[in-house]
Amino acid sequence: MVSSASSDEISFARDVLPLLSDRCFHCHGPDEENRKSGLRLDVEESAKEVITPGDLDDSDVWHRIISDDEGELMPPPDSHRKPLTEPEREIIRKWIEGGAKWGKHWSFEKIERPEVPAGEKHPIDAFVSQRLTKEGLKFAPAA
Repeated sequence: MVSSASSDEISFARDVLPLLSDRCFHCHGPDEENRKSGLRLDVEESAKEVITPGDLDDSDVWHRIISDDEGELMPPPDSHRKPLTEPEREIIRKWIEGGAKWGKHWSFEKIERPEVPAGEKHPIDAFVSQRLTKEGLKFAPAA
């Protein structure tokens, strides 16, 4: 799964958490019986032991993700987990370089009402118009 992170700021909940959950939590998550090396990537304090916000060179997680050594590579080839794709690695790289801001699952975040763009009669049309403009598109003519 790759999000629209290429044009937006990297979001922990939208972009990073799904990757960690899918590729890492089986061995580095909440299940004590499957946890390897005592490392938890589902808890910020533990994860920040191997992730240095803003510093790829000092982030062990990054070195494991990009390693050419099968003994170091994460997820390990024998884990039966899909390896991270290049766009997924790019998301993690940008997230770490951007300060590795942690967050909660979207369902636990406070909802904030966005400011409605001007120009249309209905607020939904204003948001659709804004996105169409961003994509270089226009509304279809009225039927």
